[in-house]
Amino acid sequence: MAFSCKRRGFCPSCGARRMTESAALLVDAVLPEEPVRQWVLSVPFPLRFLFAAEPAAMGQVLAIVYRALASHLIRKAGLTRATGQTGAYTLENSRPRFRRVPPPSPTELDAILTVVTARIAGHLERRGLLIRDLESSHLTRAPGEDAALEILQGHSITYRIALGPHEGRKAFTLQTVPAREPTTKRFLATHAGFSLHAGVAALKPTPRVHLTRYHGVFAPHSRWRAKITPAGRGSGVKAADTRTPAECHRAMSWAQRLKRVFQLDLQSCEGCGGQVRVIACIEDPLVIGKILEHRERSGPETAGAGRRPEVRGPPRGALELG
Repeated sequence: MAFSCKRRGFCPSCGARRMTESAALLVDAVLPEEPVRQWVLSVPFPLRFLFAAEPAAMGQVLAIVYRALASHLIRKAGLTRATGQTGAYTLENSRPRFRRVPPPSPTELDAILTVVTARIAGHLERRGLLIRDLESSHLTRAPGEDAALEILQGHSITYRIALGPHEGRKAFTLQTVPAREPTTKRFLATHAGFSLHAGVAALKPTPRVHLTRYHGVFAPHSRWRAKITPAGRGSGVKAADTRTPAECHRAMSWAQRLKRVFQLDLQSCEGCGGQVRVIACIEDPLVIGKILEHRERSGPETAGAGRRPEVRGPPRGALELG
């Protein structure tokens, strides 16, 4: 079992821990027991530099994307803005009801992505972050004066070389109307460097950036949130949670995570049904080797009926026993 290494860098142990606890929070307290479709919008690399330097712009763009997706789902469910919310939710007898809709077709994905890219470009242009001419468009942002990182980001966003003998020279431009790439994958649409995926995708989060943003009925101030989420928390509504603040913020143990993800109950003995607790943490390879060797000599008959299979140690010859 992995340990908290306290080291810097990308740690698979810490990543798995955060992933498990975040997923448990979403399943237990946020997402209702309804089918959920994952929508992922990837933006061109120049816009990624812009959003890294302008977090407020990224939040506004996410709101644009949400409104486009919500409008599509509401229309497809046969509802209107006055009768539906977000993922095809409507009120019936003062209670929210979910309406299922079929998956998007390739034509619908292309139409949604076309609307999204046009709205994003228009918004960035109105904010003065995007400048267009007859042939191409490019981002504009004044380089920072205090930090070297801001200077590099500024040059990257304005498509100019930041260092070396060619410093300040224009590197490339973002074409306004590039050719549409042919779509060959299901639930995927691509256009102008953007891609919209309506299936399941793996994401690698950016450090020190909000990993989860809620819109629509899941937004913090939505009047629907307390009625839909299992936790029952929302604007002006306090959930009936009897746990203390310390208990609410306490991290799950490794045994709890393994049980949650893999259904491995390491807290109960299969033989007697009693509670299992950690009494020692053995890290010395010599001691571990002696324990595994003793287990092999003892044989399965001493393990008792109903217990777990024999512990699998490293291949023979990997440990030198004194």
